[in-house]
Amino acid sequence: MDGALQILRVLVSLAVVFGLLWFLARRMRRGGAGATRRAAQVRVLGKAGVGGKAQVVVVEAEGRRMVLGVTEHGVSVLHDADAPALEAVDPVQAARPAASPAPLAPVVHLPSFESLLSRTQWAAPGAASRATPGTAPTRRGRRVAGR
Repeated sequence: MDGALQILRVLVSLAVVFGLLWFLARRMRRGGAGATRRAAQVRVLGKAGVGGKAQVVVVEAEGRRMVLGVTEHGVSVLHDADAPALEAVDPVQAARPAASPAPLAPVVHLPSFESLLSRTQWAAPGAASRATPGTAPTRRGRRVAGR
């Protein structure tokens, strides 16, 4: 009976330890112990590679826009400025259709490709625009074998 009681105490102790670890891990993932303020939101607006392992990154955080130089050795602030204010948009004005577009240019009818080809020096005089049915294609003036 002492053996069963001892095993039960060990299992309850392990359950308490694992429960405490699980609780602390969840709390740390949510912002640390006692963190009441949320972390500043950082948005990456764009980035471009400028070398092997170097990049220029534009980020926005707490109403500021920063241009950062990022290398494998560190991060440098290249430029820092206030983020531009957003324009207020009137929903009624945005819903109205735009002014009528300018009239389209008149359509010009061009001659067909066949008529243009017949005017060139490459067209055989008096040649029909399409091959005569039943004739075999030729290669350099000779009939193709097997056709």
